[in-house]
Amino acid sequence: MFVARIQGRSMEPLIPDGALCVFRRGVTGSRQGRLVLVEALGGGANDRYTVKRYRSEKTQKPGEEWSHERIRLEPLNPDFEAWELNPEEDRYRILAEFVQLLD
Repeated sequence: MFVARIQGRSMEPLIPDGALCVFRRGVTGSRQGRLVLVEALGGGANDRYTVKRYRSEKTQKPGEEWSHERIRLEPLNPDFEAWELNPEEDRYRILAEFVQLLD
């Protein structure tokens, strides 16, 4: 586990700007609906990380493994837009799962 200070308003009201949050590395099982810390690979120092709600749609063809059809990272604040990720691209990685705010 680790603590990170959040900058920005996209996850308000749950996570206010400047909040200290606890995260758990190694997200196991389904990420569906979880709040996750995402790294944009190749991003700049100030815009490289974000916290969003993870949503995905998967399909399974007979005899094959599950594959992502769609991945969406959603803010909680309606003033911000969701991000649609291309499952074929390797531009983002999920680093950790949000656990709680520190008071």
